Amino acid sequence: MTAQSEPRLDLDVHLGAIRLSARAAILVVRDHHILLNRFDGATFWFTPGGRIGVGESSEQAARREFSEETGAALGELRLALVAEIFGQMNGQGIHFLEFYYVATEIPELPSGGFPNATDQGVSFDWFPLDSIQELDIQPPLLAQMLPSLLASSEVQHVVHQRQ
Repeated sequence: MTAQSEPRLDLDVHLGAIRLSARAAILVVRDHHILLNRFDGATFWFTPGGRIGVGESSEQAARREFSEETGAALGELRLALVAEIFGQMNGQGIHFLEFYYVATEIPELPSGGFPNATDQGVSFDWFPLDSIQELDIQPPLLAQMLPSLLASSEVQHVVHQRQ
């Protein structure tokens, strides 16, 4: 078996009662609208991206995930946020490390909603930035931080206790 045919191992492990996971995500804004996705039937939205693979940088993971999910290649990216999220999810303890990149060069993407290219049951849509507070976005801290993440060239760091 060659290295290219071996399955990718994700940084997503269970350590006793705690799930430790690392994720890379992309903030894509076009014409004052942000690209989000959700699972069919879910009430919450989240940013494009996914788990970081073993031996993969967060930027490499962001590029790979975006390409897999949309079929589009990303240009320049800027690291905007490193989030450490602790707490409970579905009755399990969590410790998530999340890296959010702003896409400074926007790839060609459909104007309206469109399906995820690789994950059945997941779809994308665009939402006006000025109504982002009305959506259930996960993690919740993202909606609050979005204006400063887009406006500042500084990398922000947040530690969040999820309820």
